[in-house]
Amino acid sequence: MFRGLVLGCLLAASSHWALAENLGPMTFRSYSYKAPFDKPLIVEIQADGTITDDTPQQLRQFLADNNVPPKSWVYFTSRGGSVDGGLEIGRIIRQHRLNTTLQAHDRISSSTIEAFKQQRIWDVLDMPEHAKTADLSFPDNARWPSYCISACTLAFLGGVERFVGTFGIFAVHQFKFRCDENSTDKVCIDPSESVSESQKLSAKIAQYLEEMGIPQSFLHDMVLANPSNLNILRDKELEKYQISNWGAIFHDWLQQQKAVK
Repeated sequence: MFRGLVLGCLLAASSHWALAENLGPMTFRSYSYKAPFDKPLIVEIQADGTITDDTPQQLRQFLADNNVPPKSWVYFTSRGGSVDGGLEIGRIIRQHRLNTTLQAHDRISSSTIEAFKQQRIWDVLDMPEHAKTADLSFPDNARWPSYCISACTLAFLGGVERFVGTFGIFAVHQFKFRCDENSTDKVCIDPSESVSESQKLSAKIAQYLEEMGIPQSFLHDMVLANPSNLNILRDKELEKYQISNWGAIFHDWLQQQKAVK
């Protein structure tokens, strides 16, 4: 629908392109743009890396320190992490009336790509390594492909407006508990405890989806793939579950403008 569009293509900005390192804990960077016609300053936040239990508080602090205004855009590039962290990030984003997009200011680094290839993730993602999302007359406003996997998808849903850019990968899978062969946690060694905790987590996610206005059937796509596989949602699914809603909001806005005239 509108996946080929790039948000903010009318902005005047100047920045350099770096390499995105996405394997460590999530970090936040802000980009400020002066919009035309003396409109308010536009702020975009790049959120790169793995979501940890500490990430929500770091985001709260970042928003406060940078005085990020409502309607700013959060750019996600993340392979997931903590489910609870993803849920809390989504709620923080919604509380601050922020928008979310699946694009990146920086291209993914070769080291990240190589690590993903070793983990047999990159081939599944099926995305170009270095292609920009559009060939614009304002090259500094072009964006790069990015991915949002697992817990990142939950955080992404917190956006009031949500946009999946060209080549963007929005991928879900069943959640899993952090267990290894030496784990003594009940949820790892007691099947009944694992089932109980899984049901609690499913209920927690279902409640969150209701808060965010996402159909409960979205959970169905999460359980289609086991924890070691990814279920990549394409245009039809993104629209069906109202995950990428920017096109619909833009259409409604146009209709309102016509009505005013």
